[in-house]
Amino acid sequence: MSFGYDVSDALNIIRKDNEIYKDYVSAATCAAADKMVRAVNGIFEEIKDSVFQLVKKELSFQYPHVSVWWYSVLIAIKKDEDTFLEFITYVRSHAESFSVNTQYFLFYQLKSLKFKFSMLDNENTTVALWKFFEELSERYAKEVHVSLEEIPEDKRDYGKAVVITEQFISMAHGPTKTASDRCKILMTEMKKDVILINTAEVLSFVGEIPFYNAVQGSYMQAGRSVREQPWKGIKIPYMQCENNMPDIKTLDLLLEQIKEVAPGYVITIGGNSILANLVNRMVPVLAVGLCPSALAMTVTKYQLLGRSLDDRDKAMLAEMGISENRIIESVFTSSLKPQEEHISREELHIPQKDFFIIVVGARLDDEVTPEFLDMLDGVMEDGMHLGFLGNFQRFELSMKNYPRLKRHTTNLGFTNDILSRFEVCDLYINPKRAGGGTSCVEAMYKGVPVVTLPYGDVAVNAGKEFCVDTYTDMQKKIIEYYTNPDYYKEMSEKAVQRTKLLLNSEGEFVRVMTEMDKRERDCKENGYA
Repeated sequence: MSFGYDVSDALNIIRKDNEIYKDYVSAATCAAADKMVRAVNGIFEEIKDSVFQLVKKELSFQYPHVSVWWYSVLIAIKKDEDTFLEFITYVRSHAESFSVNTQYFLFYQLKSLKFKFSMLDNENTTVALWKFFEELSERYAKEVHVSLEEIPEDKRDYGKAVVITEQFISMAHGPTKTASDRCKILMTEMKKDVILINTAEVLSFVGEIPFYNAVQGSYMQAGRSVREQPWKGIKIPYMQCENNMPDIKTLDLLLEQIKEVAPGYVITIGGNSILANLVNRMVPVLAVGLCPSALAMTVTKYQLLGRSLDDRDKAMLAEMGISENRIIESVFTSSLKPQEEHISREELHIPQKDFFIIVVGARLDDEVTPEFLDMLDGVMEDGMHLGFLGNFQRFELSMKNYPRLKRHTTNLGFTNDILSRFEVCDLYINPKRAGGGTSCVEAMYKGVPVVTLPYGDVAVNAGKEFCVDTYTDMQKKIIEYYTNPDYYKEMSEKAVQRTKLLLNSEGEFVRVMTEMDKRERDCKENGYA
């Protein structure tokens, strides 16, 4: 395939569409862009950069829908942080060109890109997206018909709590377990009447416009008829919205119901639920962010952070005009899905005596980069075996340039019983990524040490002893685990000990709720936000 022809074809279509269709993305445009992105994938960076600049030069910024499409194509070609920041700024500056639901669609697609690609994640893009969400929340507040005035403290029922989650799909899903755990603690440890509301707002396609490789959130249709969710011996009262959120009529209905209940506590799992951020105007809401390593881009009054605030956090909070008092530092605790089976290496086609290294992820297509594969290719040797556990559709393509590594590697696919896989492996290694926090806890619970860069949720959960600075250091650490049984045993024991802290959800969440109560009292007594 001649990528030169594909690029010329795309450029010609951009020019033609600007003349004929104006602010409309045609099917021919979509097909040409997709063909071009596929053609330039894997070519030399210098050539890719030339293609990137040629396409960017042709953009006509007077047409917002078309500009959004081509910006998303540009990011697919090259993960350029400056262009990504331009993209966010463009969407914010043209907000009135889009419906409020389209703005929400765009916010979540941009947030997803930032989450998946670490090179797009920095203080500037975080603040820009955070401000976008703040503006978006303000627009939704004007769209709903319910009065959002604060419910007086003496009118609130502190025996009741509302938990709002943006997605609830299965107990193999980390956010679903997080929501269930917090409900159980509120019900059993704090004796609250709880209702769990699944708004299904994650990566909503309501308001969708053309966006290259747009990602849609999973939705379990059967949940619409469910009124209780069983979890560890209790039944959590449950309601699930239709897959059309944020829908203004539904928001109105839920806001009225929550106002009538007047709960003492509202907790949101994730931070970007429009419902939760509107409820925050009536009752202070605590956001349990799903990236414990990073501040959540939310406008709720309080949020948890799974580590101490650093200078970069403080600078971002200052730019957002948010008091540090609204951040509650905590340990992000997890819950393990019970192990259901035991499986042998033979059944997984793993050599019985090899040192078995595992890489886990739901987004391995994006997270397993050439840099990570280069590191693995440089360290794997006879007597070692590598397994990829999770969704890795591009496995064969990714291994094309690594024939030696492929001989030592098995693509294990997805499993609902992850503990059974960790039971037969020796080492968990982590590419540079934001997520993965729960899987590393599951590995350590089984005595499997972790090797990770000091970035993202895995680094926060595993702790400094399991972090290395570079991929070169990661190679050295893998060799140390492989060749030094005493060191391996020591770190395996430390991994197990670490999980005792990370699995103490009851004690930690009760402490967090007590701390929020204390800060609320201090706010009233001392008059600060």
